[in-house]
Amino acid sequence: MKDPVAIWQTAAVVLRELLARLLVDMDRHGAAFLAQGEVEALHDYRVALRKTRTLLKHFAASLPPLPLTSGSSWQQLAETSGRARDADVALETLTDLVGPASAPAPAWFGPRMETLRQRQHETRRELHELLRGPGYLALHESWSGWLQRPVPSTLRAGGLLPADVVATVAVDRALRRLRRAARACADASDAASGSRARHVLRIRCKQARYLIDLCAPVLPDIGVAGLRRTLRQLQNQLGRERDLTLLDACLRNALVEGADSAVPELFRQRLAQEQRETAAVGVAAARAWVAGKNFRQVLRILAGQQETVHKRKESTMKQLTVLRHAKSSHKHTDLTDGDRPLSKGGVEEGSLIGRRLRQRECCPDLLLCSPARRTRETLELVLAELAAEGVAQELDPRIYEASTETLLEVLRGVSDECQHLLLVGHNPGLTELWNLLTGETQEKLPTCAGGTLGLEIASWQELGAGAGTVLFRFSPKDAEPKPAAALKRTKGKCRKGKSEAEAVPGHYRCKRCAAVSDKEKRLCRPEKIR
Repeated sequence: MKDPVAIWQTAAVVLRELLARLLVDMDRHGAAFLAQGEVEALHDYRVALRKTRTLLKHFAASLPPLPLTSGSSWQQLAETSGRARDADVALETLTDLVGPASAPAPAWFGPRMETLRQRQHETRRELHELLRGPGYLALHESWSGWLQRPVPSTLRAGGLLPADVVATVAVDRALRRLRRAARACADASDAASGSRARHVLRIRCKQARYLIDLCAPVLPDIGVAGLRRTLRQLQNQLGRERDLTLLDACLRNALVEGADSAVPELFRQRLAQEQRETAAVGVAAARAWVAGKNFRQVLRILAGQQETVHKRKESTMKQLTVLRHAKSSHKHTDLTDGDRPLSKGGVEEGSLIGRRLRQRECCPDLLLCSPARRTRETLELVLAELAAEGVAQELDPRIYEASTETLLEVLRGVSDECQHLLLVGHNPGLTELWNLLTGETQEKLPTCAGGTLGLEIASWQELGAGAGTVLFRFSPKDAEPKPAAALKRTKGKCRKGKSEAEAVPGHYRCKRCAAVSDKEKRLCRPEKIR
């Protein structure tokens, strides 16, 4: 089984190469736009910019920090290229709706086209200046330095996660958000909310498609080609409605005075009708797809991949089981602290925890124990239930009354061949160690309580603060709850029973002595009064 660290490093290299190609594409398409000013070059530049932002958004924690990704230069690039693209779309859509170029254009058509062309020219000039400005040059310098930085072996947040888990989670989340957006379109109560819901659905389609494109090298077999094709079709259909809406907004708000009165009502009706039909087709297609068996199958595969890889991670990481000794007896005043045995309750606790660890398939490679009698007896009880008599055991005097620093020193000295270590010791050292490794703030571990930690380390020498993730906890109170003690009964009488004259519907009467009470537990043979 391949080590998750190696998997992550390999996939992180793939992500870096992908981002490097995206940055080169942005530069190339931007240069083509500067040289030619074509709509297609602007569209390619915009797609490369969006994919780069998507990659950085979902994988920012797994890549070296890239300066200026949220700065003014980056934001200006996104906003300005968006406005330039919107101006081009409005021109294309208006030309397409009015009719073929050979047909005579309406009188109102010329001034509107001229206004849109002026806007297109202004936004393109602004984007030209931005792509040639100092901010864009600084952005490229930061990218060049970023590409020389080493690949991290772990995520900075969330511990050790292979890239296939990160990619799978990102795509799974994007598809589920898309499904929620498709359902929200049907629940829209008015035209405004419906338009917003369709806009969100289009964005969700685009995000899911970009993520699938970016994560394809590390995704499970979910039919990537078919997903891309379907998402592209949905995005185009919903994008057509968005283009019509944009044109409508331009005609209503962004043109010369009196635009509403100058544009014929027939054209208005045609535009509105096409908007409705396009939106209905797009939403129906999206809802049918997310409700279909192929979409559900993809989600099942993604969920199964996450579970499988998380199990792989848990099985390959180092584990530390921390166990405080069971209850000890204080009856023997003539004995020293280290010679005190377990009490009767402590013996029961040790056996209970042993059975609990057996249920969790706890299989330590090495047992470290304090030489105190109560810890040794606790360990014997646990091992009797685990049937792990052949496991190597060490009694280390440093564990008795040890501080956190001493316990860390003991653990860092363990051989790296050990994958699962069971440590039996005392408070307050164990509680402080637990809090240090997990970041929790427990006051103290109860007797015979503890838990198993997954450690984000390759060697025991790397053990330190925040290295542990809680896999499961155990305590005698949670292991096998004791049956509730029987209520004490008095011979022939119920406790605190009222006289029969005070009987009230809803209260209880004892079948034996006719005593009445408002609480069922106070009677030895209660019967509800109707």
